[in-house]
Amino acid sequence: MGKRAFDKVMRVAGLGLAAVVGCVTEPPSPEPIRRLEVVAVSECPRPSQPEGLSGVTRLAGNRFLAIDDRGGRLWALDVAFHATNANALAGCSLPSHVVLAGVVDGEGCAWDPLRKTVWVSDEKGPHVSEHDPQTGRRLGELKLTDDFRRIRPNRGPEGLTISPDGLTLWTCPEEAVEGDGPLASPTNGTLVRLHRYVRASGRAAWRAVEEIPYRVDPLGGRDYGGKSCSGVSGLCALADGTLLVLEREMSVKGFLPSFRLRLYEVRPDRPKRLLLDRDTGLAMYEGICVAEEAPDGSQVRLLLVSDGGGLPTEALLLISCERKVYNTREHSPEKDKENG
Repeated sequence: MGKRAFDKVMRVAGLGLAAVVGCVTEPPSPEPIRRLEVVAVSECPRPSQPEGLSGVTRLAGNRFLAIDDRGGRLWALDVAFHATNANALAGCSLPSHVVLAGVVDGEGCAWDPLRKTVWVSDEKGPHVSEHDPQTGRRLGELKLTDDFRRIRPNRGPEGLTISPDGLTLWTCPEEAVEGDGPLASPTNGTLVRLHRYVRASGRAAWRAVEEIPYRVDPLGGRDYGGKSCSGVSGLCALADGTLLVLEREMSVKGFLPSFRLRLYEVRPDRPKRLLLDRDTGLAMYEGICVAEEAPDGSQVRLLLVSDGGGLPTEALLLISCERKVYNTREHSPEKDKENG
């Protein structure tokens, strides 16, 4: 056998051996992924007045700011956590407020860590404006995209959040704008566009860079005289780029209308993933923010505020989450779709 023929035989034999080895060798382990999981939920009552708290954001320590959708009042909200259980609430107080200039129906609020100001989404207009939290003075306004000119009545921007580094802002209408499809119904969800803005520094202007289509779930019960809804009421940006979307629903499941919240994790490379689905009775949770996030992202606590129209059911909700490590086979995109 000549050298050329010998080399050819050895190459074929080598391929065959590689094939056999491939059959018996353990495939490389898939990279583990970290997923947010709810580990505890704690609820506590809050004063029935002010009744219209629709958005919340953390200022520092146990001090938060909450926007009232009646008259543009921005309230200081002091939250007490349980002395021996960090995942439980002990109570709260709302000691003072300022009136935000030009705000009529404030629905969401977000603390700006770079400018030390607060941004507020207003369904009337609609507007997203910047304010001095000490005086309420109006300092500027976000240039909204043309989509917001097509909002339906009482379905304008509610969700608003700024990332912990202060360089990304998210906002969106509550339900689909004209031309993007119908409002939510018992048989169909509604299409919402999540609008992302970025800036290079606190001195730079916000710049619209992305619109992500997001499908809100259908109503879980019957319509209530054309007043039922299922839309986005809150947004919350985490340090690792994860966006949390709070869906708020009002429908009739028994004899009377009641509320329900659904909390989803949204990442650009995966379908939305359900974290929490909870019937909340007459407590209508509209605002959400980070109460505390570990530096490595392993633990996150979220604070929600209710707008119950002054009913005795006004409350705060604390959702405690942990990031758990999973094999990618255990948490596949297909399973995410099932959850979402």
